[in-house]
Amino acid sequence: MKITKETKLAPTAIEKPLLRDPFFERVRDFENTMMRHVYEMFGPFFGERGLRGLFETETATLPIPLPVPIELRETDEGLLLYAELPGFKEDEIELRVEPWRVYLTGKHEKTVERERKGKPVYAERTWNEFTRGLELPCEINPNKVKATLSKGVLEIVFEKVLPAKKVPIEVKAA
Repeated sequence: MKITKETKLAPTAIEKPLLRDPFFERVRDFENTMMRHVYEMFGPFFGERGLRGLFETETATLPIPLPVPIELRETDEGLLLYAELPGFKEDEIELRVEPWRVYLTGKHEKTVERERKGKPVYAERTWNEFTRGLELPCEINPNKVKATLSKGVLEIVFEKVLPAKKVPIEVKAA
């Protein structure tokens, strides 16, 4: 399993709501008008379901990324993350750790071939791929991460960064 440790923070999403720009509203209206005209012109050629049926059949054949069930628990010392990854091996999983975020990616390929008298009779290739990113509820130390994969469950142990202790300082007059 490959673990990448990042100590710098990645940029976060813009927190302020985007202002409504009249230009982009006009572009959106133009796009909606164009799609309506395309649907009116070519919709009858695609049968009863129209263009929607064409797009549904195309997306039905595309590989869909697997959802990865994740459980995150907080303890006094750190965080525990459990991810269910049945069929994946250690070398097929990549983990990237930042102080406030974790990214999990994996790719699993499997090829099944059957031959008869030295000639291929049947061949099948399957693959599963996933990408998950998580915001952590507290800051962790990227250099102290332990990950183990056992029976299809990935367990990751993160150590919290301890906050600086407050030390009272007495101010004396000179």
